[in-house]
Amino acid sequence: MKNLIQSKWELKRGGAILLASVVFLSGCESLGLTYVNTLARLQKPVVIRDIDYGAEERQKLDLYRSRDVSSASPVVVFFHGGSWMQGSKDKYIFVGEALASKGFIVVIPNYRLYPQVKFPEFVEDGALALKWVHKNIHQFDGDSNDLYVMGHSAGAHSAALLTLDEHYLESVGGSNDWLSGMIGLAGPYDWFPYFSERDKAIFGPPPRYPLSQPVNFVEGDEPPLLLMYGDRDRTVKPRNIKNLAAAVLREHGRVRTIYYAGLGHIDIIGALSIALRSRAPVLDDLAIFIDNKTGTFRP
Repeated sequence: MKNLIQSKWELKRGGAILLASVVFLSGCESLGLTYVNTLARLQKPVVIRDIDYGAEERQKLDLYRSRDVSSASPVVVFFHGGSWMQGSKDKYIFVGEALASKGFIVVIPNYRLYPQVKFPEFVEDGALALKWVHKNIHQFDGDSNDLYVMGHSAGAHSAALLTLDEHYLESVGGSNDWLSGMIGLAGPYDWFPYFSERDKAIFGPPPRYPLSQPVNFVEGDEPPLLLMYGDRDRTVKPRNIKNLAAAVLREHGRVRTIYYAGLGHIDIIGALSIALRSRAPVLDDLAIFIDNKTGTFRP
């Protein structure tokens, strides 16, 4: 009877994975997120929700960990995408589950969005979240000396600025010495002067535009970068990843780039979900980056 029940559950789970794959790949992002998050919940990760890291309504974070995590585990802080105008930590349960399944302590913050705020306030929220993590993560078996910042799309932009422009962490009493590395999925790092009218509103006035470009802050002594990109991305152009990697190498810094065949802008984050992990080894590659602390970094 036990085997029969298990077989029925596996069949049901397999059908859900197939359905999630079809919906996500069809371009219906919101419905696809619903399915991949449902599958993530079935894994029953330990989740602590809505921890305040600041006084504002969106200055809250969720924390994920596996049930058998060891003490002093690596920590990954993930910033969601959404063009700096939308998105929520509540839509990225599948990211928390995926990273926790590798033994990491995972923190997913919300941050304030346009038009409530403009640049650089959403990046400053990220610095405040990292301050909370650095100070408190030991209470959840995380190692503050093994801390990685990660993001997708607009979230990767914030992650890059927090890593490369040290004044953000200095403003909250820290430095990029807090960080062991940065992981960027399909991030915009060098897209000026190709600003849309929306970007001009978010990042203006014009004298501030150069401050929004992570590529302008490379010095070579920052933590190692892992830049991941799908070769079918039509939202963020490949020049962003290529130019940032080239800038790091010119300064003799540490960077690795990985290009995934057949993945678009949403696919690369979707590949972290149970339903889509077989499409590309995004989860395994970032886990290797975190675990291989003495590895070679190159494009």
